Amino acid sequence: MSALNADDAGNPGLRIWKSPDDLYLRLEYFDGHTILLERAGKEIWATWLEASTARRCMLLSCGASARLLLRLRGITCLHASGE
Repeated sequence: MSALNADDAGNPGLRIWKSPDDLYLRLEYFDGHTILLERAGKEIWATWLEASTARRCMLLSCGASARLLLRLRGITCLHASGE
C-alpha cells in the first residue's frame, strides 16, 4: 500500500468520524493531520503536527477533504488525466 493508504503497521491512512450533533466531519490522517469539515459545506479547518508543514496539510486539504467538501455541497467531483 502507498503511504497515503496505511501506516507501517497497516492501520488505515484516513479515519472519518461525524460529530454527535451531525454538524461536522472529522478526518484524521495517520501522520497527525486533522481536517474538520462543516457538513453544510461552507467551512474547513485543519491542524497538523509541528514537525509537518503547511504544504503537506494543504495537499491533504485539496485532496480527499476538498472532494468530500464538494460532495457535501452536492457537486460530483471527477478525477481524470489526459495526455
